[in-house]
Amino acid sequence: MLNNYDLFKLTNILSHTTSSDINPIDIANNNSIIIQDEINTGVDRSRNAIGYSVQLNWLDQISDPSSSAMDIEILSRSMIEIIIRIKNSSKLLFLGMNYILGSTLKSIVDNVDYANIMNLKYMEDYINEPIDESNVISMQDIEQGNIDLDYDTVFLDTELVSHDFNIVDNIWEKLSSGALLILNTVNDFGFLYSSKNQHPYFEYLSRLTQDEDKHVFHIPVATGFTLVVKK
Repeated sequence: MLNNYDLFKLTNILSHTTSSDINPIDIANNNSIIIQDEINTGVDRSRNAIGYSVQLNWLDQISDPSSSAMDIEILSRSMIEIIIRIKNSSKLLFLGMNYILGSTLKSIVDNVDYANIMNLKYMEDYINEPIDESNVISMQDIEQGNIDLDYDTVFLDTELVSHDFNIVDNIWEKLSSGALLILNTVNDFGFLYSSKNQHPYFEYLSRLTQDEDKHVFHIPVATGFTLVVKK
């Protein structure tokens, strides 16, 4: 019987996604450079440090191309790409920690706007070109819902908005019927399932399923995805 890691690799082979075509060694090497650059700033990035960045913690885990974390990371990117391709998105707002995913979106969606977070710098360094300022949106505008009205897809890493889920609601108000909201890493690396109603995400995710203007689908694969379609 195939173990989970073999299934991850089989999924990648069968999906033929842009994400699965990227060499894990290249990703791991780039992540190691990012981590080293952070260390060189003198900032304590150890896991014992208070306020350790979730993104840098994850990049540290996928600095080994043979790790199970890398398998999960590739599977996550592949599944998200498949979802976006099925949606046939034409304009997407990206508020995510995965700079590799951000870089691949440009090849599958005509118009992509990016949140101005540290992920953006990592992505620009990775692709070796700056993102046009017209495609960069400040976090302040996103938090206040000052966004375009014609996004048909929005990608959010739940960790980046978990301090204030009103951010998601403000974005949702600007979306038209049929638009897709992808909430990524909603299982919080499994803690959502083990903590259940004690987890800080639980109440908000439960509310989504009760809202009359939403179709909600949860995919408990990899780091977990919740797909929300506006009625």
